[in-house]
Amino acid sequence: GGELWAVEIPLTGLMVVGIDVYHDSLTKGQSVGGFVASMNKSLTRWYSRCTFQHTGQELIDQLKSCLMAALRKWQEINGKPPGRIIFYRDGVGDGQLEAVLEHELPQIMDSFRQTSGYQPMVTFII
Repeated sequence: GGELWAVEIPLTGLMVVGIDVYHDSLTKGQSVGGFVASMNKSLTRWYSRCTFQHTGQELIDQLKSCLMAALRKWQEINGKPPGRIIFYRDGVGDGQLEAVLEHELPQIMDSFRQTSGYQPMVTFII
């Protein structure tokens, strides 16, 4: 269907990305990484992907593949890659900030390099 709500944001070419990891404390099974990325200006259409990883692991190993797929989908829908990307990263404690910088940020930057020298404006919020 339809779009029940929309947000008017004056920035053009903006992609908003959300990242989090879920840990099932009852089954002690795999942890699940969630990735979503907006696909339109009004932030009403979203690309989503889940990744599975070792129990209790907060850092997402497959972030690069998630972002690359989202960038391809954005380009397919909008005709060009987003000029700005805001990343919202949930579930990271103060003691894990450096680990995120060392593990997830390089995956993001590598995704940009593999997209023909693509260099969007980036904001990373934890």
